[in-house]
Amino acid sequence: MEPIRLTVEALSRRDSNLLSSEGALKFLFKKLHSVNTTLAIEMLQEIKKQLGKRRQKTLVSLLKFLQNPTSLYSTVTDTFFEISTKSELIKYARNIMVTFSGSAGEIVDDTLKEDFTLTNNNDEPDALTTLKEDLENEISSCLIHPEPVFVYNK
Repeated sequence: MEPIRLTVEALSRRDSNLLSSEGALKFLFKKLHSVNTTLAIEMLQEIKKQLGKRRQKTLVSLLKFLQNPTSLYSTVTDTFFEISTKSELIKYARNIMVTFSGSAGEIVDDTLKEDFTLTNNNDEPDALTTLKEDLENEISSCLIHPEPVFVYNK
């Protein structure tokens, strides 16, 4: 139950956003998956089912792409969360641009086609510390800021 508590607290942080939420949920999914009990598997399936109803795959994928453009080209597949295709992202971004500016043609180039603290009530402080570190690693992996890459096309 400790991973669930840590995840809920991470999701409840003031600085939580969609990307950090993805990391927190990945942490929870990995922990539930590794427990491999009937209860954990049923809980994992139910959480995935409910998230699937609410999660906006294209919005999260666009945020991931804007945060780290190489994320869509990664060879590592996400076993817990589906990401959108390039064409879905382009269509979604154009719709956003039209909504906010009234015209996507002027803005979108056609070349796009192609601090929280936790109280420790556990007798195993090392286990809790490891869980906290795992959670923070998952969240920070979703918030990585790569060096800017500039591409010049003639």
